[in-house]
Amino acid sequence: MENKIICPNCSSEISVEKALSSRYKDHYEQEFKKQLADQQKQIAEKANELYSEKMKSVKEELNDKYLNQIKLLQADNEKKKSENQQLKGKEIELLKKEQELKEEREEMNLKLQKEVMKKRDEFKAPAV
Repeated sequence: MENKIICPNCSSEISVEKALSSRYKDHYEQEFKKQLADQQKQIAEKANELYSEKMKSVKEELNDKYLNQIKLLQADNEKKKSENQQLKGKEIELLKKEQELKEEREEMNLKLQKEVMKKRDEFKAPAV
């Protein structure tokens, strides 16, 4: 059996269940919408927080990776500089030896020419 009340202003019959259910429905609907909005806000904040943490982590990872690459490149550069200095030293030694050999060759040619001239002069000179 449905409970009904009579409106004192218009004398209409109003179902108590409908009146109360409508009132509670509005109340709970507003409460549900508020909770939903709060949950959506919390989810958005958490998503932003997770995104920020992930971005920070990725930045740190990339930073570490590039710092390691820079260190490796610097070490390789230093090694090549050292090798270059050693090669320059060897080049200088070789140039010095080459110069010494040229001087020795010129000196030997000069001695040989003097010897040839001496032998020629001896050969041309009358024997006494």
